[in-house]
Amino acid sequence: MLLSCSTATKDETTYVTCNTGDYLAQEPPGDSAVVFNASRLVEGMACRDIAISPDGDKIYFRTTAGNRYLTTILMTERTEQGWLQPEVAHFARDPQYDYMEPAFTPNGNKLFFATNQPMSATSNASDFNIWYTEKQNGSWSKPKPLGTAVNTGIGEYFPSLAEDGTLYFTRTNTKERTDFIYRSRLIKDQYQPARKLPEPINSGTAQFNAFIAPDESYIIVPVYGRDDSFGGCDYYISYRDEQDHWTELEHLPKPINSEDPSEWSPYVSSDGNYFFFMSARKMNRQTIAPPLTFDRFVQLHRMPQNGNSAIYWTEAGFIEK
Repeated sequence: MLLSCSTATKDETTYVTCNTGDYLAQEPPGDSAVVFNASRLVEGMACRDIAISPDGDKIYFRTTAGNRYLTTILMTERTEQGWLQPEVAHFARDPQYDYMEPAFTPNGNKLFFATNQPMSATSNASDFNIWYTEKQNGSWSKPKPLGTAVNTGIGEYFPSLAEDGTLYFTRTNTKERTDFIYRSRLIKDQYQPARKLPEPINSGTAQFNAFIAPDESYIIVPVYGRDDSFGGCDYYISYRDEQDHWTELEHLPKPINSEDPSEWSPYVSSDGNYFFFMSARKMNRQTIAPPLTFDRFVQLHRMPQNGNSAIYWTEAGFIEK
């Protein structure tokens, strides 16, 4: 059991597991789609948007309470005694604003995220923008927003970083009422004006929340409303060559995609071994034995697959295949 070592020490530190193994000490999933244990820590709340530090010692993920009334980013950390109980990330503690979609740079020195916090003390804008915090003398700096080359005032989301600092992200097109994937190159520590990726990445339907490989060799994109979709929104992959050409989007197979219409948060571990993704697929009600008591009802509510989104993981071998 994940919580079998949940005990408080003399300094009141609580551990969710005494095992210090990778990925919350969870057994690797193989080629099946398995609920990742981070989702079990939030007891049934909606959960998505995972980011794992390159050394594997910190895991950030988004959770939402009250039908998205409150949205924030949690963090759990591995110590010599085990994995700590999650805490709200240091930059995401103002309940007046929403925080989501954390993303590390491949070297782990910066952590990006999206928030609707105003970009300055004199700003009244409430749209989402991309912010970041960076390591300075062993501690994380006060977060600050990226400049106007990326943030425009119409909604920027879901940062994903390549090895050279190139930023891929989602921008909302208010005129067309849809989302597109953009890219901003980092030159001399300055992000350049973002450019919308060409077809087939942006193919006219709603595409958003893309994950870019560190070497930019592939991109995984949630796309809404394609004819080959199992549900409303599914995951697709495209490969990039040295001339910056992208292959046609390929539909990822089951059990990654499912009939669930809510699948739109991809992430690949820094070692390339595992694919993490969000899905709101539900438990099979036929497996719930009667009678349904109140205690059992509460227990089911506190479990993943209760109708809220959860984080799943599987081996990432499909990328090479």
